[in-house]
Parts: sequence; structure tokens; C-alpha cells
Amino acid sequence: MPTLAAIREALVHELKTTNLPQAKSMLQSCEGYCCLGIFCLVAERHGIKVHKDADGRLIGNTLHSQPEVLKWTGLDSFQGIFKTEKGKPMGLKESELDDDTLALAELNDSGRYTFKELAEIIELNANKLFIEEPNK
Repeated sequence: MPTLAAIREALVHELKTTNLPQAKSMLQSCEGYCCLGIFCLVAERHGIKVHKDADGRLIGNTLHSQPEVLKWTGLDSFQGIFKTEKGKPMGLKESELDDDTLALAELNDSGRYTFKELAEIIELNANKLFIEEPNK
């Protein structure tokens, strides 16, 4: 099983380098994937079970529908929720700086962040997004 650091690195790398289209509101739609859907693809390549519908699309709009992926990634919540600190942008756009709590799913669905920008947010806020021992 990969280490927490290796898992984070794989997730961020995929977001930075993927050519897959970005979609909103679902892990996978006919238009593309949300950032958490990309996490599912990475997990599946590492042998983690993902849940799909009859058409072969990922089920759900958060990792609530993908508990094995949630556990494997080590995310602290199924939406990728993290606390923000006022005055510290940490990769966020000005419109989000007044929020106390944000979620990766919400930032993806806002349409204001690309996969690459979400990868930067994950890198800068990893200590707020992930539990310490995801595979236990």
C-alpha cells in the first residue's frame, strides 16, 4: 500500500497533468469529471474498488458514495472540507477568503478553479484536508 505522501503526490500529479475535461456536481458525468472523480480514477489504478453505474460512470457527487476511495486517499471528509485562515490566501481566489470552511467539491463546482489550481490548493492545505494515517 502506498504511503500517505505517495498517495497525495499521485492525486496532485493527476490533477496537474490530466487532459480530461472538468465537470461539476458529479464525480463523473457525460461531460467529464470533478476533482474528486479524478481521485477515484487514481485510486482505481491502484486497485481500490470504485462504484459505477450500469453505464460505467462513477456513482455519486462526493466520496460519500465511494467509501473505499475516501479511506484510501486519506481525505478527512467526503467533500474535501478544510478550514481556512483569514488573511492567508493558500491558493484561494479573493472571493473565498472570507469563508471559514471550504470544500474541494464546492471549489470545483464553482467553475472558478481549474484542476491545476485545485492541485495547488491541495498542496497548500494538505495538513487541513488529510488525516494522518489514511490506510488504517
